Amino acid sequence: MVDYERLLQIAAATRSFIQTSDNQAQALRDIITSHDIVFGIFPAEKDGWALHVVKGRELLNDQSADYHHTVLPFQTREQAARLEALVA
Repeated sequence: MVDYERLLQIAAATRSFIQTSDNQAQALRDIITSHDIVFGIFPAEKDGWALHVVKGRELLNDQSADYHHTVLPFQTREQAARLEALVA
């Protein structure tokens, strides 16, 4: 089961880190490159929250390793998909 409250906490911390950085673009790059899996979280079309894998989709089924992950906040799935295309 997905703990959306925990993911939202991570996303809030990530947003804060980026917003308080002197170079926000570099901060975003650093976050993406330093994590194996990056999720995007955004409001679902109906109630609640939805996720999109921005980086590391191929690692999700490998339960034999311990991967570092983080969460980035988005307003829409399209924003997360655009970032996924840029980091591919």
